[in-house]
Amino acid sequence: MPLQLHFLGWDEPLVTLAMERLMAGWTEGVPDLDRTLIVTPTRQSGRRLGESLVKYAAERDSGIFPPRIATPDFFLRNRDPKIKVASDFEMISAWIDVLSGCRPEKLSALKISKRKDARWAMGLAGKFCELRNLLAESGYVIGDMPKLGLEAGLQEIERWKALAELESAYLKKLGRLGIKDANLAEIESDTFSAEMEEYDRIILIGVCDPMPLAIKKIASLCGSSTKKLERADQTVSVPGEDKSKNVEVWVYAPEEMSGKFDGWGCPIPEKWEKAEINFGGSDIERSSLEEGKCRDNKKAGVCSKRHMETPLAGLTTNKENEFDVDSLVVKLARAVQDEEGKHKDNCEDRIRLAGNPEAQADEIIRILHEQKKTFSSNDAAVSVLNENIFPYVEKAFSDVGVKTYNPGGDSVATTPVFNLIMTFANLAEKENYESFSAFIRNPDFLKYLASENSDFVPLNLLKELDEYHNEHLPERLDDFFRSEKNELKIAVNAVVTLIRRFKETPFTEFMRGFLSEIYRTREIKNSDEDRQMFLSSAELVSDMISKLEESTTDSFGLCASDKLRLFMSLLKKGKIYPQHDADALALQGWLELPWESAETLVIAGMNEGYVPDSVVGDVFLPDLPREKLGLKSNRRRFARDIYLMTSIIESRKNGKLFCIAGKTDVSGDPLKPSRLFFLCPSETLVERVDKLFGTPTDKKQKPLARTLLWKLNPKKEKAPEALSVTDFKNYLNCPFRFYLKKVLKMEEVDDRKTEMDQMDFGNFCHRALDNFCKDENLRKSRNAEEIKEFLHLESERLVKAQFGSSLPLSLLIQLESVKQRLAKFAEIQALQSSAGWEILHTEYKLGDGKGVNLDGMTVKGKIDRIDRHADGTVRILDYKTSDKAESPENTHVKYAREDAGLAEYAVFEKGGKLKSWVDLQLPLYQLLLEKEGNFRGGKTVCGYFNLPKAVTDTGIEIWEGMGDSYLKDAEKCASGVIESIRKGIFWPPSENIRYDDFEKLFFGSPLDAVEEMN
Repeated sequence: MPLQLHFLGWDEPLVTLAMERLMAGWTEGVPDLDRTLIVTPTRQSGRRLGESLVKYAAERDSGIFPPRIATPDFFLRNRDPKIKVASDFEMISAWIDVLSGCRPEKLSALKISKRKDARWAMGLAGKFCELRNLLAESGYVIGDMPKLGLEAGLQEIERWKALAELESAYLKKLGRLGIKDANLAEIESDTFSAEMEEYDRIILIGVCDPMPLAIKKIASLCGSSTKKLERADQTVSVPGEDKSKNVEVWVYAPEEMSGKFDGWGCPIPEKWEKAEINFGGSDIERSSLEEGKCRDNKKAGVCSKRHMETPLAGLTTNKENEFDVDSLVVKLARAVQDEEGKHKDNCEDRIRLAGNPEAQADEIIRILHEQKKTFSSNDAAVSVLNENIFPYVEKAFSDVGVKTYNPGGDSVATTPVFNLIMTFANLAEKENYESFSAFIRNPDFLKYLASENSDFVPLNLLKELDEYHNEHLPERLDDFFRSEKNELKIAVNAVVTLIRRFKETPFTEFMRGFLSEIYRTREIKNSDEDRQMFLSSAELVSDMISKLEESTTDSFGLCASDKLRLFMSLLKKGKIYPQHDADALALQGWLELPWESAETLVIAGMNEGYVPDSVVGDVFLPDLPREKLGLKSNRRRFARDIYLMTSIIESRKNGKLFCIAGKTDVSGDPLKPSRLFFLCPSETLVERVDKLFGTPTDKKQKPLARTLLWKLNPKKEKAPEALSVTDFKNYLNCPFRFYLKKVLKMEEVDDRKTEMDQMDFGNFCHRALDNFCKDENLRKSRNAEEIKEFLHLESERLVKAQFGSSLPLSLLIQLESVKQRLAKFAEIQALQSSAGWEILHTEYKLGDGKGVNLDGMTVKGKIDRIDRHADGTVRILDYKTSDKAESPENTHVKYAREDAGLAEYAVFEKGGKLKSWVDLQLPLYQLLLEKEGNFRGGKTVCGYFNLPKAVTDTGIEIWEGMGDSYLKDAEKCASGVIESIRKGIFWPPSENIRYDDFEKLFFGSPLDAVEEMN
């Protein structure tokens, strides 16, 4: 029978019009659609139609014999039980095998890098599979391209010939194993299968962009009376054998627009590219489709005469048919000339600009509240076109007590099961610190270790891991074998056992055992949503393992690591469909929206690249050859999306449509608004551009991760009973940070540390110098070479004792820097000995380690070095290994302003200028040392022994003139600090700290992030 084309109109949602036509002939009795096959564009639209049929039957209490509802790929399935179709795992494995054995000259012909490791082959195999999937949509394989490519203007035909030879080798390899390539199975599948005998009538409803191959298959079902079917981009020939079906195409558009669609109800690009979209919907008068007159009732969103040449006609004329901002500027300049005196389009409030994903989510909630919607799916619907903003939208709805779900499925890559496998895959491949750390931090693995070891405490493991890493900087898993820490040893042994089993056990057997063992004692105690996510992801993984067990993958010789890497790459693409509550709100995709019947519709993510979506810079098939070959092209997508947007608008005659464009994506990169917004009249263009390229009005411009959901509320602890000399500097710098560091013992631990930090570097220099000074004979030496040799050997011994004998490059470079500084120290030290200076003490502990009393507070400290000159002068020295040489006075005292809000005890006047203390180290050393009997009286000086990066600046710098005046002011300041600490004064925190150890905790400002301390 000939193909039948019917136009449903579009003044109601597609599901309503489709139901009216389906049920039109059933005035009595039970509707019987049992031998009808209905084709919808997506699974969700099919579900929507099925739900409507069930509702129809329930309302009439008549029952119904339902139709079969499918998507276009139904016609591409292999239905021959004798044919075993290759899985994705088998196809990629076969390609890897072919590429791994490919001759170098063949790679040169392909213009491909000659690198031939497993990762390279796997990546290239994936690209070839994607290319073949694209070609198969129109019934082609790579082998067709050398001939067809010439006609389509495809470049580099010789390259395509080389690709075709590789494809031939790939197909032969599958053939020898008795399996058939999935693309060929689709292309060669028999449409006239026994299953198709069950249906007399096939109806395509709202299918506006099917795969050309699916159209070819369906066309064959029309029978011999249909000789040719014309499409805008290709001609489909129909076989002569008469096995006809009644095939109908129901187009979601008015009859008068039939000239804008091809014989299969698909938009013809040249008939839509210059159309105009009015986002105001039917409450705004627009031009007639054919007469150019305003109509009172059915108002269309596309104008074909007076507004056919829109201000932005030609906006999409760049090579890849994508949004060209330069062309927008030209069109905008033309529109500005006509803006004065023109009416403003009152639909502009329906178009919103939001700063970032979080702001888009908030805007959805705001719009629905404005419309006084209760979030019922009967009167409000939401579409999210950019899947990256799904988490933000889900959270926004969750905050107002509304559950949501994604009809298109959730990515399995967001689930705990995937994370566990991914972290183990990285560990099994790399066996380095980063992968080991990520795996043992996995919550599921930690729970497993706790269930296997009664004395295992996960928190202790994390502490031991951080401590061991910061102390020893391990690079490889092997570097942890010398750890004596209890929990860390348990974790290392468990990991080593897992890796050994992975290498020795068949892949699928290991995967089942590994997952079963980890989750054996798992109890799902969280929400129903978490339970469903876990069960769905576990089921998907189990199915993949089962398919792998049934496959021929072992024939391709992949090692365990390659199998796991391939398994992960395929799993990452997987979708899960967890069960959801019946009243959950669907966050729909683009193609489902014509089927949506809710009164208010909000579409978020209206940005270029999402609608219309486009492919730019494809290495194999640029857009123009795609178009000529009848493949999906950017031009076809653009026409389709103009049509879909128009139909969505037209169906909402009694409702409202709101569209939200984002200014930036999740990472903060700018986004372009959809070009559909700019297919508007000239009087609207200026206002539209000003809005969509302007500054968002929302206030939430910070990334989600920086949004403070609550303030920190530090616990109250009593003031310390003893202080170190360095504590005074910390308190003067910021009382609150002092409280966190000294009282609560908080400190940042860098779990990504790869080299010595500044403190580590200084410690190694100090330890080498301390050991030098402890040698009674060597410390008196006047021979610089002798001193240098000792310091070089000692520093190398210390570094290797802590980090191992095989040092990574970063540590070797730092060790060399230590040696250079110590070599310069040796020169100066030899001169100091010659000048009469004798080293008395090194690492001198005040009060014999018990501290010295100061205003009733025990103050402890350790002086790097104390010297004495032949004339009796005592010299207190502090080693400084910072990058630049430091002046003692400048590091202790700063100029102060009267309005700086400094504590009174910290401020003093010197030389007619106001100064303040920022450090009390050297003055306190002298004050406290003089309280000890051995150092009372006599002359004492203080200074730094600078060992900076620029070794030419190495030397001793004495704080000349520190004297009694400074010491009195310093003692006054110290007394003030002690009194404030005793009173528990730790608030307010200081702002604009130069080096803030707690910056990540405060997100910029502690006043905003922390509850005020009383």
